[in-house]
Amino acid sequence: MPETKGGKLVSLEAARGIASVVVLLHHFQLAFLPGWMRDPFWEGGLRFTPLFPLFNGHAAVAFFFVLSGFVLARSAFRQPSGAALAVAASKRLPRLALPCGLSILAGYLILEAGLAFHAEAAQLAGSRWLHNFGGARLPEGFEPTLSSALLQCLLVFLLPDNFHYNSNLWTMRDEFLGSLLVFALASLALLRPLGERPAFWLVLFPAVALACAGAHPPLAQFALGAALAWAHARWGGGWRVGGPAAACLLALAAAGFATANPHLHT
Repeated sequence: MPETKGGKLVSLEAARGIASVVVLLHHFQLAFLPGWMRDPFWEGGLRFTPLFPLFNGHAAVAFFFVLSGFVLARSAFRQPSGAALAVAASKRLPRLALPCGLSILAGYLILEAGLAFHAEAAQLAGSRWLHNFGGARLPEGFEPTLSSALLQCLLVFLLPDNFHYNSNLWTMRDEFLGSLLVFALASLALLRPLGERPAFWLVLFPAVALACAGAHPPLAQFALGAALAWAHARWGGGWRVGGPAAACLLALAAAGFATANPHLHT
């Protein structure tokens, strides 16, 4: 299998697919097997067990954020260009908004037509998450309207808890803000000669990641992804991981995914 296909790293696309399956299983569990997330695991849940990584959607989202930071910064560190960065930054919101907006309108149509049946299903499954339309945090007395759905197509990227029509979009605000952080970090590669000095980046990335981890952990995940992109651009051609090292890395990832701690996920 080629390392790249259509400019994308095949291995990372495969990892993205695996993480997507984890998110799918996570949502299925929240809807139909709510008792599985009990804490601690000896009360019947999965946390801190070898099976939990298969259902830990929050850890998979952390992986998505690191991956986004890596992908967004990869070309910028390989071939720094102010014009390319400006184009990428200007395209980011429209590129995210189109699919998100379509899904928001689909959610509006489902609710408006009374086809969700989430409350009835929640009563059968005993799922609080399903009762609230997949954790959408619907306000008291919420009524779906086309105007509020259209407004949410923009606010979902700007304000917290604005994902009433599609709860999966709770990540979009972090995705957008994290993208801006990555572009800001990548723009520093244009500084000469500072951007060419490894010491500058080896100080900057940990400082930014630690500051973000204390303020808002998802932003730290984007910063880490950008740091990996910088390291890959500088030394990536020499990276080779053998079987024992790969097994250790997978075991470490599984251990992090078996917890509910976002810092360990990162």
